[in-house]
Amino acid sequence: MVVRISNLRKRFDKNEVLRGVSIEVPDGKVIGLIGSSGAGKSTLLRCTNFLEPPDSGTLEFDGNVVDTTHASKQQVQELRRQTAMVFQNFNLYKLNTATENIELALTHAKHYAPKKAHETSLEFLNKVGLHAKRNSFPDQLSGGQQQRVALARAAVLRPKLMLLDEPTSALDPENIGEVLKVIKNLADEGQSMLIASHEMNFLRRICDHVVFMDQGVVKEEGSADQIFNHPKEDRTRQFLSGVTPQEEA
Repeated sequence: MVVRISNLRKRFDKNEVLRGVSIEVPDGKVIGLIGSSGAGKSTLLRCTNFLEPPDSGTLEFDGNVVDTTHASKQQVQELRRQTAMVFQNFNLYKLNTATENIELALTHAKHYAPKKAHETSLEFLNKVGLHAKRNSFPDQLSGGQQQRVALARAAVLRPKLMLLDEPTSALDPENIGEVLKVIKNLADEGQSMLIASHEMNFLRRICDHVVFMDQGVVKEEGSADQIFNHPKEDRTRQFLSGVTPQEEA
């Protein structure tokens, strides 16, 4: 099964943030999105599950093609059922425990019975190393622990595609490693992922394919080795070396 994002466009007022972006995510593969802030990475992720409705383009899951210009409510709901998103700032329910945050995802999205939802939630908390924190509320957890709960909440839905938007950007350096370990474990289990991140060394190790975005377009894509070690485009090399191109006069 391949997830195909084709010719996706999105404009905010006069600013065209996505200008015909096309990406494929083969089953069980991890695709990295890199690029400067404002390149369109987060908008692409949000458009893929209609948190931001695209202006045009198509999305294909399991051979079902959705024209985003005319997507029905039912089609949008089905797309959302096949994706799960992990945000920069966790987006946990503050008044619910770690276990309850995961249970709510299962009872609402998968219609699990309460007992099964509880048992499955504990299983996934154990997978991310947080069984001991099962009764803790978000404000009792570190940033890294909150993000691990968010990852468990996404993974428990067994989505066709997991969307990760800068999952470590809000974390202290000491918490980044524990979150990256969970993401690596999910990848090793065959979870398809589309990850926007500035953790270049991590993406180099985990990604099957890397896409460099610049000003709303795909500037270059290829294997992790090709993009990080042998980029073809000048703009890709500039980005990876930390050089910002001078503005034209």
